[in-house]
Amino acid sequence: MLPLVNSNQDFACFKLVVAYDGTKFKGWQRGNGRTVQGVIEEALAHAIAQARHGGPVPTADELMVVGAGRTDAGVHAEGQVASIRLPAGTDGAAVFIALNLNLPADIAALSMTPADPRFHARYLARQKTYRLTIIEGPVGDPFMTDRSWRVGETLDLGKMREAAASLVGERDFSSFTADKAKKNKLRNLSS
Repeated sequence: MLPLVNSNQDFACFKLVVAYDGTKFKGWQRGNGRTVQGVIEEALAHAIAQARHGGPVPTADELMVVGAGRTDAGVHAEGQVASIRLPAGTDGAAVFIALNLNLPADIAALSMTPADPRFHARYLARQKTYRLTIIEGPVGDPFMTDRSWRVGETLDLGKMREAAASLVGERDFSSFTADKAKKNKLRNLSS
């Protein structure tokens, strides 16, 4: 369950789905520099104030924008899920419209739907899909420069598929996490 920062105020939980071009972001998580979470929180605070026709602007801690995962600098997303909180009584549809008007061109809110108060995008995520694009050969694609890895030689797709097949199944990813306190580091790669 999402903890309330101020127990005297009620909040409504929502599932927010966003897409973004990560080229100019230093990743998802709020921190130093321009981050996806930070930009969404700022735009969301303004959107709430607009939807309420004034009044106090919520803080980032009150909004609790939590992504299903943390992307690194330069990583793009086509459908990243986040959980957010809005002050009770706020018109969610009006906030959604205002949010898109307040977001910069490299982020779009695709949908925003009411969610159970216990909804937490990170802890309740059931599946994540990652797509890595490789462009092979001597000619690159200028429209994919920030969305692909270019290799000059021809790759053996058969051998790549054979090697990738050995990764499918439940595996321990302990060496890939900084969260040493988390007990279960087993993950299931479905394909």
